Amino acid sequence: MEVELKDEAAVVAVGTQKPTVITEGTVSITFPHDKAVFYNPTQVFNRDYSLLILAAFAKRYWAKRQDYRRGDAPLRVLEALAASGLRSLRYAREMPEEVPCHFVVNDISPDAVAAMRTNLEDNPPKAPHSVEVSEADAIALMYSLRTASPEEKFDVVDLDPYGSPASFLDAAMCAVRPGGLLAVTCTDLLTLCGHQLPLCWSRYGAAPLNGEQCHEGGVRIATGALIAAAARHRMSLTVVASFFHAHYLRIFVEVTPRGPVRIAPCMVQHGQVAKCTYCPGMWTQSMAREFTGTSKKGNPVTKTKPAILTLPGPLCPHCGSVIHLGGPLHMGQLYDRPLLELCLSDDISGTAGKDCKALAECKGHMECSLATEGFPPFFISLSQLAKSYGATQVAKDALACAIVSQGFRVAPTPFVGTGIVTDAPIDRVLDIAGLWGRCMARCGHTTSTKNKDNAPATLLRAKGAHLRIMPGEMKKIAKKYGVHTFDPETVDSEGIEAESETAESEGCPPVCFTGAVESRWFKTN
Repeated sequence: MEVELKDEAAVVAVGTQKPTVITEGTVSITFPHDKAVFYNPTQVFNRDYSLLILAAFAKRYWAKRQDYRRGDAPLRVLEALAASGLRSLRYAREMPEEVPCHFVVNDISPDAVAAMRTNLEDNPPKAPHSVEVSEADAIALMYSLRTASPEEKFDVVDLDPYGSPASFLDAAMCAVRPGGLLAVTCTDLLTLCGHQLPLCWSRYGAAPLNGEQCHEGGVRIATGALIAAAARHRMSLTVVASFFHAHYLRIFVEVTPRGPVRIAPCMVQHGQVAKCTYCPGMWTQSMAREFTGTSKKGNPVTKTKPAILTLPGPLCPHCGSVIHLGGPLHMGQLYDRPLLELCLSDDISGTAGKDCKALAECKGHMECSLATEGFPPFFISLSQLAKSYGATQVAKDALACAIVSQGFRVAPTPFVGTGIVTDAPIDRVLDIAGLWGRCMARCGHTTSTKNKDNAPATLLRAKGAHLRIMPGEMKKIAKKYGVHTFDPETVDSEGIEAESETAESEGCPPVCFTGAVESRWFKTN
C-alpha cells in the first residue's frame, strides 16, 4: 500500500497491517507491518522550510569558504535525532548539486538505525552528496567534539527532538563549528506558551507569556535559551529564520566566532517583557545598553553598560489592570533578510524547492517575515483589542490605514492572521481603537455586553477623544463597515469629523480609516 500525502491536517497511523509506503518529496519510506509508526503530515512544512533554509545557507557558506580558500571538502551536516532519517534523505536527494554535503544521520535506537539503513538503500543520495548512518547517544556524540578542531566539527547541526531540546543545547554548541548553522525544533508548546511556568523556567530559564502573543513569546524564549547556551561557550548567535506552525516551532541560528565583543550585542537584545493582563499594553526591558564613547587615544569605543529601567509599575497605565512579567527572551529580529531573499530566489526555490509540497506556504511565510523587518517585538492582536474595549473588532485594513495616516508604519505578523506589527506607540493605537468604537456606534453597531461595564473597558473607551477623522470620512466608514441595514446617508458625524487644521492643532493629524496603504498585505482603497 502506498500513501500519497494529501491531508496535511491529519495524523496518519501506518504500518498496522501490511507494509506501507510514505512518499514525501523525492523520498519513499516503507514501514514494516509489525511496527506501529505514526507519521505526522504537519511536519512536511517543517522539512520543506528547513530544506530551503539549508540550501540557501549552504550556497552562502560555500561561497565564503571559497573566498577564504578553505578547500573543497563537503559540508558536514549532523541530524542528531534522525529516527527514520527522512529529513536527511530529503536533504541528500533534493539539495542543489553545486554544494557537496556529507550527512551524518544518528539515533540511539537500534531499530531506528536499522530502518535508516533500509531507507538509505531505497533512497540513495544524489551525487555529490553522501550519507553516513550512526548509532550513538546524541549528547555524547556532540560532546565528543568539544575539543575537536573546527575542521572536525559539523557545519550544520539539526536537532528535532520529541519535546524540549533544552538538554541538547550545550552539547550542540560543542559540535557546530564557528560560522555554522544550528536548527532546533521545539514541540513542547504547552510549556513555552504559558501553561507550565515552573517547567518552562527549569528548561529555558524564563517565565512564559500567556495570551494572544504566546507563540511569538515561545519563539523568543527558545531563541533566548539558544543565545544563552552559546554565550556560556563564548559564542554568539545570529537568528536567520524562525517560525511557528501547527504544534511546534523551529529556529535557525548562525554561529559566529568566539569572543566577548561579539556576545555584548546579544546581551543588549536579551531582556524581559511586561504584559498587561487585560489590554494589549506591552513593554520591553533590555538587560544591557551599548554606550559609545572615546578612548584615551581619541578613538571611538563601544562599551556595554547596565540598562536603565523603563518598565511601568505594577498596574497598566492605560487600563489600570495588573501587569505580568515574562522572560528573559530574545528581543531582536527573528529573520535574516539576505538569507530569506536567497530562499525566495529561483536559485533555491526553483531547485531545492521544486519537489516541496508546502513550497507556496513556505514562501508566503518568508515574505510575511520580511515585511516585519525593523519593527519592535510582539504584535498587536485585533481580537484582544476588541475584547478589552468590549466593542466591535476594528477591521485589520482600517486599523492599518489609520496608523499610516498618523505617520507610522504597519505590517502583518507571520504568527497570527488577526495581528499587526507597528512602530506606533501603544497609546496611539489605543486612541485609534477608541475613535473606531465611537465611529462604529454611529454606524449602527452595538457594544458587546462582555467587558462592557468593567472599569478597564470604561477607561479604554474614553481614549482617543482628542482624535478626529477627516471631513467626509464618516460616510465612507458607514458604507464600508456599517451594518447592512444602516443607511450611510443618515450617519451622524457631528463632533467626530474636523477640518485638518483643527485636528492637527491638537497634536495629531486627522485619522483616515478608508485610505490607502502601500502594502500588498492590506486590502485598502
